[in-house]
Amino acid sequence: MDDPKDIQRGEDDARDILIINAFTSAIRERGVDESLKTDLASFYRAHGVDGETLELMLERGPRRLRMYRQMVQGRLRRVLRELLPRTVARLGKKRLYADFADFFDNAGSHTVILREVPAEFTSFCRERWAEAEAVPDFLSDLASHELLSLEVRNSLGGREPATGLPLALDRPLRFDGTCRLRRYDYAVHSLPLDVDDRSEPEAIPSALLAYRDREYAVRFIALTQRATEVLERLLAGSTVVSALQEGAIAAGETLGDEFLAGMTHLFADLSERGVLLGALPDTSMIEADEAVSRADG
Repeated sequence: MDDPKDIQRGEDDARDILIINAFTSAIRERGVDESLKTDLASFYRAHGVDGETLELMLERGPRRLRMYRQMVQGRLRRVLRELLPRTVARLGKKRLYADFADFFDNAGSHTVILREVPAEFTSFCRERWAEAEAVPDFLSDLASHELLSLEVRNSLGGREPATGLPLALDRPLRFDGTCRLRRYDYAVHSLPLDVDDRSEPEAIPSALLAYRDREYAVRFIALTQRATEVLERLLAGSTVVSALQEGAIAAGETLGDEFLAGMTHLFADLSERGVLLGALPDTSMIEADEAVSRADG
């Protein structure tokens, strides 16, 4: 026989879920303000709230729901302004409110970490921005660049120890854990930091290597095409020789002395910055050492 306490607990949980769903809809649904003011009972019934629970919620009135809606959405818009200041400034208040309303209505945020909301918002808006004549073509790149700075600044990686091994053609390389490589269609990294600036970037393909230095400042390195192609492969785990060979082909260059000299200079610069941490050890040697240790044990 079921325990009456368990039955009551289950009923309470079901009621709480209905109320939470109603609150969620009050926050997310576009145009819900009018329903909350004029027909609160129908709003709750549409979300399965009835009986004594409905009577209790009606006694509390719509004010709490409306305040909660305004508080949550207002806070998230402030997060966008704080973390994507130049993107939001160029977007304009009217467009921001329209895009934000659609974002909440059709996608919504699925994170409990406020700093992750701008990435969700930007991902939702990319296609609509590309189709909107009133939105600058470079805005998605600018948003990506501001997000890149945020991502690197808050990365859990960084300050890993050097491997102590020199670069070797047949080995992958270890990079600082905050390293990120991004490609843009516009040179948005050259735009002024002033949020009131409205200058436009050059429409030239650009690539940056971003990292957090030992003093926790975010740094950017503008890359040539050859450096971009090689580093992209190295960061993906390719060996040095594969990255050089494939990178030269992708860049449309010959893997000759001039190309190799340029890469040598790049590797030296990255090592000096603490970005390149040496060659990774030979995994077969590590496995052999572990096998010997297990046998000795």
